Amino acid sequence: MGFSLADIHELLSIRVDKSHKTCMDVKDIADGKIREIQEKIKVLEQFQRSLVALSSACCGGPESAEHCSIMESLEVFACEESGSSVPSCSDPEDSVES
Repeated sequence: MGFSLADIHELLSIRVDKSHKTCMDVKDIADGKIREIQEKIKVLEQFQRSLVALSSACCGGPESAEHCSIMESLEVFACEESGSSVPSCSDPEDSVES
């Protein structure tokens, strides 16, 4: 059901000592898991929207991937995430001598 080891440990401790625990204790664990799942769903939906946009912008043709819009977008993203410290992130204009 997606419970962490800590959650399972807590649930088992409740099971061992049910008389000193409440339904609220169990419900709190379940509600916490629901919140985690809702947050994961939001992240996955955002990821899905991004991928759909990338895929929609790509022609999907037989030509070389050198100018593939998906690859270009992923490379830009990687450069932004890395702070442009990756050699492939350098501006091609910088390497042209005047």
